[in-house]
Amino acid sequence: MASRDFSTGFRPDRDYRSSSVSSETRFKTALGGTDILFAGSDRPFGADQFYGNFDSWERTKSWFASITQDIGQNASLSFGYRRHSDVFVLLRKIQPSMKTIM
Repeated sequence: MASRDFSTGFRPDRDYRSSSVSSETRFKTALGGTDILFAGSDRPFGADQFYGNFDSWERTKSWFASITQDIGQNASLSFGYRRHSDVFVLLRKIQPSMKTIM
């Protein structure tokens, strides 16, 4: 599954882009059912006046992976990993590369 949403904002430097993607696969093995999940998101946005009297900009990225393996009728093993990053720019106009979300 994938989704994308964007806007130029309701005022200058309040633009945003939101993208996400995920995939889940299920299958049977000799031990039982297996479930594998991958997901990721990228969300850059203008934050003008949100954090104070500044033309701020922020970008958050996340990804997640997990696997679950049944090991009998009443037991399963699960493992998951999540990574998140957050880039924050207090003064967007000082860094011209942040002026337009790529």
